[in-house]
Amino acid sequence: MSILDKLNQGPKPPARLCKYVVVRATIEQALAEKIDEILGKIAEGTGEYNTNWLSKTLRNEGIFLNHQTLLRHARKECCCYAN
Repeated sequence: MSILDKLNQGPKPPARLCKYVVVRATIEQALAEKIDEILGKIAEGTGEYNTNWLSKTLRNEGIFLNHQTLLRHARKECCCYAN
């Protein structure tokens, strides 16, 4: 690819991660996996869990994640899946 092609193409958007993924990297692996499992069930619509409950439960333990952040990630609507 020539330099002119590269300039015409423009920069690639930076890879970004949502707040859930950033926070996930700071917590213990077993907890992160359990949250992922719960988010999967939320995405499937099982009715077993919801993001309001999850957000409140995590907040009570000092992990601050908004229910909308969790819902967007579960539905793959966050910036993690934008690329």
